[in-house]
Amino acid sequence: MFASLEVNSLAIYPELGLLIFFGVFVAVSIRALRKPRSEISTCARLPLDETTPGVDDTKQERSSDR
Repeated sequence: MFASLEVNSLAIYPELGLLIFFGVFVAVSIRALRKPRSEISTCARLPLDETTPGVDDTKQERSSDR
C-alpha cells in the first residue's frame, strides 16, 4: 500500500492543511469582527469583574482576619 504512494501524491497534504487553516482563520476573523462592540468590551472586562455571584470577595476576607 505505501509502496504505491509517490512523493508527488503526498504533496497535497500540506497544501490541504494550509487551505483548511486559512479557511478557519478567515471564518473566525469575520465572526470576531461582526460582534457588537458592547459585547466585546463586556468580554474584555470579564477577568476583572468582581460581581460574580457565589464568589467570596477576598478583600473583605482579608480585612475581617485582622
